[in-house]
Amino acid sequence: MSTRLRSRWLLCFALGLAAPGCLSFQKQTLLMRVDPAEDTLRVRLIYEGWHHEPLVAFGQDKNPDHAEMARSLASLDHALCFFTPLLWLDLQDAEPEVAEFAAHFRILAHGHFLNPEGKLSSWQDVQLSDLTELLGRVNRGISRSILEDRDEGGAADDEFDAETRKLLRERAQEGHSWIRLDASGISFHLAASASQWKRWKADVLADVARDDEEGAIWRNFLVENPLSFVQDGVAGIFSVAASTDGLITLQIWNDVDSYDPAFLEFLRGGDLPHDVTLRIDEDQTLATLLEEF
Repeated sequence: MSTRLRSRWLLCFALGLAAPGCLSFQKQTLLMRVDPAEDTLRVRLIYEGWHHEPLVAFGQDKNPDHAEMARSLASLDHALCFFTPLLWLDLQDAEPEVAEFAAHFRILAHGHFLNPEGKLSSWQDVQLSDLTELLGRVNRGISRSILEDRDEGGAADDEFDAETRKLLRERAQEGHSWIRLDASGISFHLAASASQWKRWKADVLADVARDDEEGAIWRNFLVENPLSFVQDGVAGIFSVAASTDGLITLQIWNDVDSYDPAFLEFLRGGDLPHDVTLRIDEDQTLATLLEEF
């Protein structure tokens, strides 16, 4: 399993969120501004390239159900996802274990548009309240995932060496802040043995060098984001710094060549389910969404 997929599955298990069916997007851009005085985070989520991509391993049908996909897309007035469709949060129908997490989110506005390549895309403006408490919940969820993985003899035993497992579990027990976010940027704080760090770096370099979609996704991520990495002994910090005006920007690719315009054509055909209302704003531009936040 690639390092990119490992990190996403860790977040999925930590937060306990569900996938939205077969609706997927190619790229997501997150624009973020922290207000320390109000303890809030404003986020603009931009999803580009909505299309059908079933999770066959989870029993999803390979044949697209465009009507159901339209219902999922229409739910962006009360649902959202971060980084990947696997991390989908329905604010109106959250599972009990994530209901308190979902209570921090409020969707202020949303819309649908076509990106410069003519691909079906969407945007949302979201406000996260009580940011300090929310980050605490996320970090405790990651720690819980690490400790439960130990108790159940999970996949981490295959992915990490013994020293790294010990370091991660010690930090999990201490209530470590794995993810930190403030007006200066967002950072991810890990711990690993020297040999584990070498292995991870080698894995990333191998993924970047791949002549396939996985390699393209990694290259896009590393080139387009203002990333930094600092290793100090066993500690490693990945960070994305805010710009001088306090804007934090992060771009995530899910795929680069899987887009199929069939879903957009279905929406334009007007044969929507009676319970679905969707309007594509032909005047909305990606450039405006990126510049005016």
